[in-house]
This record gives sequence, C-alpha cells and structure tokens, in this order.
Amino acid sequence: MVNRDSSDTEAAITRYVEAIKSGDIEAVMNLFTDESVLFTPDGLLEGLEAIRGNFEVFFNNPPEYRQAIEVIRQDISGEFAYLLWKSEPSMALVAETYVVRNGKFLFNAYAYWAA
Repeated sequence: MVNRDSSDTEAAITRYVEAIKSGDIEAVMNLFTDESVLFTPDGLLEGLEAIRGNFEVFFNNPPEYRQAIEVIRQDISGEFAYLLWKSEPSMALVAETYVVRNGKFLFNAYAYWAA
C-alpha cells in the first residue's frame, strides 16, 4: 500500500524553496543523499558530489535571480511532489518532480524554459 502521508514531503519541499531563495547550498544538499538521483536537461546525476556541482552552477547566478522565485503550483501526494515556479525575467518556467523518503530527495527531475 502507498503511504499517502504528505507531511515529510511538504516539509522537504518547503525547506528546499526557502534554501534556494536564501542561497543556502548546504541546506539544499542536506535534502539529498549519496543514493539520490537528479535528472537534468543535461543528463543524469547520481550522488552528492555530482548533485552539488549542479547546484553550485545554479548558485553562481546573481542573488536577485533566486530571490525572484515565485511558486506557481505545488502538488503533493504521499512521497511524490510536483513544483512549478518562475524567476522573471530569467526563467519563464521551471517544472520539478520529486520522490521524498524520510525527509530526503530520493529522486528529483527538472526542466526549464528560459525567458
């Protein structure tokens, strides 16, 4: 039977958005484990080292980019989550999906459309 308790998932997504906006890469990385996988437009990343590299590139953007993030939609069902956000004028749309277990991202995938 699928666990439909969404509280851990919702808390993880909230921590993620707050950490992204504030530029706290360590808080973002605390949501991943060595077993985590991240699907990006450039390919699959596995483990903390590879995933950190992805976020280091992201955090090299000016702070205004992160601070302009506006969540458009957030859907959560048990350990599954979908997040749709934008950061104008840079990012017209970003779509992310997650699988969260024990408060950590087991799986994350994203696609984006630049403005």
